[in-house]
Amino acid sequence: MSSVSTNDIVVCKTDEIPSAFQMAASPEQNVRFQSRNEESIEIQTPLPCITAENVSTHLNPDQDDIHDKQDERLSKTRTLPSSQNTNTESRFNDDPKKQQNIPSFTTLQKQRQQQLENDSDEFESFIDSNQYRPIPKKKYRLSYRSFIGTMSEIEEIYAQDDFLCGNKLFQHIFIFIDSVFRGIGQVMFANNPLSGIIIMIGLLIENWKLALYGLLGTCVSTLTAHMLKFNYNSIRAGLYGFNGCLVGMGIGYFSFPNSPYMIGPIVIMSIFSTIVFMVIGKILVQRLQISSFTFSFQICTWIWLLGALKYRYFFVNGTILSPNMLTTRVDKPRFLNVSFSHYSIQDNVVGFFTSIGQVYFTENPYTGIIILFGLCICSRILSFFAFFGAVTGQLTAAYLLGLPATAIHAGLWGFNSVLTCQALGGMFFVLYGYKIWFITFFGSIMTVLVQAAVSAFLAPVGMPTLTFPFTLVCWIFCLIAGSKDLIAVKLSAISIPEDHYHR
Repeated sequence: MSSVSTNDIVVCKTDEIPSAFQMAASPEQNVRFQSRNEESIEIQTPLPCITAENVSTHLNPDQDDIHDKQDERLSKTRTLPSSQNTNTESRFNDDPKKQQNIPSFTTLQKQRQQQLENDSDEFESFIDSNQYRPIPKKKYRLSYRSFIGTMSEIEEIYAQDDFLCGNKLFQHIFIFIDSVFRGIGQVMFANNPLSGIIIMIGLLIENWKLALYGLLGTCVSTLTAHMLKFNYNSIRAGLYGFNGCLVGMGIGYFSFPNSPYMIGPIVIMSIFSTIVFMVIGKILVQRLQISSFTFSFQICTWIWLLGALKYRYFFVNGTILSPNMLTTRVDKPRFLNVSFSHYSIQDNVVGFFTSIGQVYFTENPYTGIIILFGLCICSRILSFFAFFGAVTGQLTAAYLLGLPATAIHAGLWGFNSVLTCQALGGMFFVLYGYKIWFITFFGSIMTVLVQAAVSAFLAPVGMPTLTFPFTLVCWIFCLIAGSKDLIAVKLSAISIPEDHYHR
């Protein structure tokens, strides 16, 4: 295709101009040609100007042929005799009125330039009107499904510039509060702020001072992650908050929570928990591809409780942290006199829900029920496996190991199994096939056995086991990931068990 420039393309009526062969004819034919030429001059009108804007409507599709014909005609006119050219010029000069009716080349060029300027002004005005036209805002229709799971639709609303009327300060505060409550829910793998709010309500009902310590630890650890510029997506998911929550509640529980001096240690150790979590993550996550779980909370709490034995102004609660309270059995019967302990239905049922509350250091079955409800908002599978772990752990401790009924009633031997079943049952493994059910059930039993061994090991120094049995068992089972029929979930793609199953 030939390109069309913005210069004038003038289509002239050249078929009336005689050829050189015709000029070589008889004088009579020349006279006829002159008369015909005069008639053509009288009826001549201004030549149409074809520009780049209207060239498509004036040119034929085959533009190359038109240009060739024009070149041939121009070459023919150039072969006219000089006498004929002078005769034609004289005729144009004789009649001034006719000369005025014929536009010159400069006049056509000025008209074309003015037309181009007018067209460009109209185009710019059209662009400006469309440029500043307000873009229609996307409307989000929220339903009850928007508040379950990880609340991904709510995250899109947070990302809008007009969220909270565009006030940046209010936006940052609101998003920070969202991250804090996600951190409270992440203690039990619930990445949902509503789950964290409901769990916090249950904790406030049981022990409001201990709940506020947990909230303080979560805020401090999350703020520390922001100050140190850690991964923003991890902060938003509450991954830098759950260890601080457990540190605040653990130090307050094993010390004297009524003392206002506990605020200082909670703030210090919550900051340290964020740093330790980052350091352990570089070793376990980047090299072994396994999560550090709550190991940061365990290290920070043990450091403080062990140091409190030497501190002057801080103490530990001797009624809770005593070697006698942490031993499995003080007196062991002889082999021939072995008898099974009697556990009432109330001990078992109350122990099921109390063990769920013991994850947050609360000994109240109603708090455990509220926690289950909060987990159900995020994931029904997580809520189911939390109860499944409480049942299997408590029954194993009672009827397999014969542990005291008071400990069964208090739920002290079920909270680690709760976390183990949640982690293995759909959180870090895809819930597919019967083998994952066997691994989850067997992991719950092994968690109780490890808890008894760690409790006996720490009894001489009077330290609690915390959640270390759950962490150790999950490390062992996560390292066998990749075997047949055990589909592990990548740490970068962890969401909720429902999402893992439908991928």
